[in-house]
Amino acid sequence: MLNIETDHEGVRVSGYMGIEDQVVLEKFKNVLINQVDTITEKMVIDLTGIEYFDIAGLQLLLAVRHTLQTLNKTLVLKVGDELIDLLALTGLHWIFQTETSAPSKPGA
Repeated sequence: MLNIETDHEGVRVSGYMGIEDQVVLEKFKNVLINQVDTITEKMVIDLTGIEYFDIAGLQLLLAVRHTLQTLNKTLVLKVGDELIDLLALTGLHWIFQTETSAPSKPGA
């Protein structure tokens, strides 16, 4: 299950963000689209509470990033080490502006 909370800066999500629940991803997409109109310069999506994340989640974030770019706005992902690793593994780490909330892995 994906839990979604909004505030003046962006969106905080927790739970599972995957292809097996397209209805929830569509709801999340609609929340993000509505949030785009309320932000002035940047949208922060806090993904630190995500327990599962797959290609469907990446596709959604890429679509949101594209929409924001066309409006001269910025997408910032607040992530932990696991999601940073996933972005690096997929080659998308250079596309997204990120903020980390968890301490770095020892020796990294």
